[in-house]
Amino acid sequence: AGLIYAGLRSDRAWMRTVGLALLGLSAAGASLHLLFDAPANALLNTRTFTVGAVVLALLAAVRELTMWRPVLRPREYDFAHLGLIVAAGLGVAAMTLDAVTATAVFGVWTSTTQAAVSVIWSLAATVLIALGFRFRSALARWLGIGLFGLTIAKVFVADVAGLDVVQRVISALVLGAVLVLVAGIYQAIMLRERRAS
Repeated sequence: AGLIYAGLRSDRAWMRTVGLALLGLSAAGASLHLLFDAPANALLNTRTFTVGAVVLALLAAVRELTMWRPVLRPREYDFAHLGLIVAAGLGVAAMTLDAVTATAVFGVWTSTTQAAVSVIWSLAATVLIALGFRFRSALARWLGIGLFGLTIAKVFVADVAGLDVVQRVISALVLGAVLVLVAGIYQAIMLRERRAS
């Protein structure tokens, strides 16, 4: 990310290209770390910190590329979108794996595991939508909405499968209330932005 920033400041395309390539290799390494590293402890392990550092570097690069968009070559700004998608994917995957490692007993997903994953995905979706509004990124908002959709599908397919009828109805009502609340906040922010511009 530092090399990308230096390339932006000095208007040297080769520095930006090398920085983007190194950041891509770091993201690939973090992905492999997620797939093949089995940490001894569930939370705050080297896997979490490694992936977290790469996610932060990706987000810093996305921020810089977005700020310097007018001076970029035509295809360079596409890397900002790709970086945001990879950062979101790595972040959600790392948090999900930590929740599974912490709650799955001998690798078997329990109802606690299912609930933890659903909560993490919901929180991540909320953060993506909030960041999308904060930094005026439609892609971040769409990623958050997509993750909410995936979470809803998971809740109705996997999470409520073991519940009785009354608990299913309560779960559906609570999920519906949360979605109505999020949709109302989303619409209020969109209306405020339209009035401001």
